[in-house]
Amino acid sequence: MRMTVLLVDPDQITRTIMRYHLCRAGYTVYEADSSLLAEQLNQQYQPHFVILDEAISSEPRNALNYAAHQNYILLTDLPQPQTTGCLSLAKPITGQHLISQLQTL
Repeated sequence: MRMTVLLVDPDQITRTIMRYHLCRAGYTVYEADSSLLAEQLNQQYQPHFVILDEAISSEPRNALNYAAHQNYILLTDLPQPQTTGCLSLAKPITGQHLISQLQTL
């Protein structure tokens, strides 16, 4: 069974690059550019991992309701990501670093 990732980022280029690295590493990737679409995909596919851009996570209408079993990675523009209770990674992130972080969860 392939591991699944929900990739939520408003930037198409970021999603394309990350999807490339994730698919190459054997993950099935679902993409969303908004919290509304992310919520729909999350309910439909129940992915193993959620990679969420901080801009989406701070949307006032963010209705994301993730299951307790999911692992989260928060993508941030901060050079030194702060501890938020989930794994935070600074953008830009290399494909190798992203995959290594997923493998630790």
